[in-house]
Amino acid sequence: MEKELQAMTSKVFTGNKFPRLIPLTTPETEALSEKDKKRCLKGRYSCTIKRDGRHKARIVAQDLKKFNKLPAAEVYAPTPGFTPLRLMLAASPRKDYEIHTTDFDTAYLQDFSEERSDWKTFYLWNEATKSGEWYHLTGPIYGQQPAGSKWRRKLKTEVEGEMDFTECKNAPSMYYRKRDQTRMSIF
Repeated sequence: MEKELQAMTSKVFTGNKFPRLIPLTTPETEALSEKDKKRCLKGRYSCTIKRDGRHKARIVAQDLKKFNKLPAAEVYAPTPGFTPLRLMLAASPRKDYEIHTTDFDTAYLQDFSEERSDWKTFYLWNEATKSGEWYHLTGPIYGQQPAGSKWRRKLKTEVEGEMDFTECKNAPSMYYRKRDQTRMSIF
């Protein structure tokens, strides 16, 4: 948990100006009204044990739709269906194509730089210590409704612009690069 908090309060992700979490100063915390405290975005640690036995903690937002449902356009991040993925693999026989898989590091923490006016007050609860701390949340975070949509928007810009892929018209999040016939599915 300490490693995750250290990363979130010190690491500046590509395209951003600030770390994802900036602790509120004592005067800032004291200036919060009861209404501000009630309406802030709350978060917690999500702790898991990976397959290899390592322990991992991630800070996640508790952005519950029942309290603050955002419009679909702000949260939608399309993923390819199983049928287009099967068709892509069937059209890519292993004797002719190399097939690779990978995972994104900190996928939902990626987005374009956020301006201070977009920052949210964030209360991080630590179940182990039964205490919480106040932060400025400077951009999207796991568990936050618009995080997937923001990540998808940034990814699509990079994949289409920098990598010269074209998104399939009938299968969202599936891309094709004509010059070398590379096919890519992002889920």
